[in-house]
Amino acid sequence: MSSNITHISSNDITIEGWLRKKGSLFSWRTYFVSVDANRFLSYYIKASGGRLAGRVKLTRKCKVVLDPRKENGFVLFADLGRTLKFAADSKSDVVLWKEIIESACLYDESPPGEKKIDTGKDARTSAAAALQRAHRRLRGTSVKKRFFQQSSSSLSTSTETKRQESSEIKPDDETTEKTETTIKKRTTQNVTTQKKNKKAFADFFL
Repeated sequence: MSSNITHISSNDITIEGWLRKKGSLFSWRTYFVSVDANRFLSYYIKASGGRLAGRVKLTRKCKVVLDPRKENGFVLFADLGRTLKFAADSKSDVVLWKEIIESACLYDESPPGEKKIDTGKDARTSAAAALQRAHRRLRGTSVKKRFFQQSSSSLSTSTETKRQESSEIKPDDETTEKTETTIKKRTTQNVTTQKKNKKAFADFFL
């Protein structure tokens, strides 16, 4: 599946693309979403430059988590108790969105006099590291998938080999069974013949 991310940068921690956003009740609508260099997450009815539908300031108080109830979904817990639910079209896209938003939230927004939590440089480094982690996860998933396919192929080959060996052994078993039956039959015939000879010999002398 092709990505719906139209722009992504770890240098200024920005990302743009199409996401589905949950509205009232169970309705979902597609928006053009962007995280800009000023740490605003904005969503538009159309592409960038279209009518603005909503905007959220990303601060270190925000939190992003994956949504277990929605495939490829994530939830943004923003200031003032706002909760926004989004969904991407693929697992790779949702990982990148989550990592970039988390890095943007780490950008220094500390009030004057408060100890700084992160600097712009550190936030950019965090974003770059986030992208690397996302790519590693995707590569790991691909490797696991290939390993599973190879294991399944090996298992199928092993099963087929055993089936062939079993079919090769079967004629030998049938031959052995036929041989045993023939021996038993001949033994029975010999015993019967001996009994007849003994009876004829006894009748001769009577």
